[in-house]
Amino acid sequence: MRVETKVIQVANDQKVINKVSQEAAIWGWAVQNIQITEQKIVKEGDSHERESFFGDKIITETEVITEHINYATITFQRDRDDLTMSKLAELELAYEAADRAMLLNDNEQYEVEELGKILDKRDLDKRIAKYLLIGAGIAFVLGLFGVARTLMEVLLFGCLAGAIFFYGKAIFKREYRICQRNYDNHMKNLSIARIRRKEEILAQAKDILTGK
Repeated sequence: MRVETKVIQVANDQKVINKVSQEAAIWGWAVQNIQITEQKIVKEGDSHERESFFGDKIITETEVITEHINYATITFQRDRDDLTMSKLAELELAYEAADRAMLLNDNEQYEVEELGKILDKRDLDKRIAKYLLIGAGIAFVLGLFGVARTLMEVLLFGCLAGAIFFYGKAIFKREYRICQRNYDNHMKNLSIARIRRKEEILAQAKDILTGK
């Protein structure tokens, strides 16, 4: 028998332990052991000094922080040589992979990639605006110290104007707003497709467990 084992830690709460155990059972995991850990950790916090009552010495006081850790360590096992357990293990991997699966068709995938390129340009506009604002701040500070004040003023207003232009472009350009809306719609559809895929896999696992 080829036994597979996994260990997880959860809050020491019976509802949490039951929920986790029930979810694991769907994939053929059986609880072998539950160990409750209660631990107290004492560590030093901030320190400060004060004079003694008579003022003849300095007393250092350190805050003592006590943390109480309470959790449950659950050990699960399943037999990978068992055909049913093997199928459930494959479904578990597919279930976990569903959150990362690209479930769009070729046309949708191509459109998402093209929309991403346009949104990258929008992000570049935002970065340029950020750098120009930094440049304006530097010019302002240098101008205060009298470093080529006239030149610094030109740079200040030039950077501010540039920052307003690029940030306004990133926020208000119609092409960017349409692209963001279309991109969000694709991501919403992708999220729905992933949820449906997980529901299908979950239903398959339950059918195996019930012998359907």
